[in-house]
Amino acid sequence: MTRFSLLLVAKILVVLLLLVILRCLGEVFIVEYTNPRGVPHDLVHPFVVGAFAAALALALTLLQIQIGWLRGAIFIGAATIAGLLVYRIYFVPIPLMP
Repeated sequence: MTRFSLLLVAKILVVLLLLVILRCLGEVFIVEYTNPRGVPHDLVHPFVVGAFAAALALALTLLQIQIGWLRGAIFIGAATIAGLLVYRIYFVPIPLMP
């Protein structure tokens, strides 16, 4: 059985954070596409905030990896993903289809 090294876990979290950023920004385009009358600010704002938080966490995670603090990188990445899941469940409205 293969054991995961700290570096591998940190790299996986970097990829996950990048996917979170792409997903958050993709939601903005989905809302824009499904609402032809204009994009309401209250629907787009939570996704932009989530993308910004994930981008900041990605930068901090990459910095931690470069310094060599792999446990810090893992903590930042995992805490951000967990925090964004909670943010998505409780604060992001689910748009109703027209």
